[in-house]
Amino acid sequence: MTSSVQSSNSRKGRRALSLSLQALGCLLAAGVIAYALVARGGASSVVLDNPDGSRATLDMNALGAVPLLEMKSGRAEPVSFDSARTLVVFLSGGDCSNCLAERSVWEDLARSHDPSQLRVVGVLVRTSPSEARTFADAYNLSFPLHLDGEGRLGEGTALPQSTPFKVLINGEGKVLLAAGPNPDISTHKDFGDMVVAQLESARVGGATR
Repeated sequence: MTSSVQSSNSRKGRRALSLSLQALGCLLAAGVIAYALVARGGASSVVLDNPDGSRATLDMNALGAVPLLEMKSGRAEPVSFDSARTLVVFLSGGDCSNCLAERSVWEDLARSHDPSQLRVVGVLVRTSPSEARTFADAYNLSFPLHLDGEGRLGEGTALPQSTPFKVLINGEGKVLLAAGPNPDISTHKDFGDMVVAQLESARVGGATR
């Protein structure tokens, strides 16, 4: 009887240890993802580790200072950050090999949330007007697409060398998340889930937190 109980407890102990190790693995994986995606907290800028080995700073405040051409309306206006959260997706009409793979995540976020809580905005950089029209026709995005056709945005801040580059900011213009292109499709949903988690945080802790 005692042996049977000890054996049962041993099995339970091994199972608990196995589950604990699995949970730890999940937490470590989440930590790696968070480390890769979460920008330096409280800042309005993102440090870019570029493919050529250089480092530069993307200042999100520049988006509110430079008029950009909105492709559908034809109006030139700065990008506003008047939603609780704004997801800015930097794109390039000439080279955006991961855009097609990641587009569904941005579209799902834009369609499943009220614009007052989450606004998704595309910004075309290093793109000519003709490339921009081709890109807009090919992708037919449901959210606003802006063009930095004159390159003025790049005069006020460094821009990501690789696209798509995603930055989530709060209502005060502070960076919450940032992520560059990733050919691993499984990580795309992870980023979407982290954006949703930030929305939940906004509802619980206040819109601009």
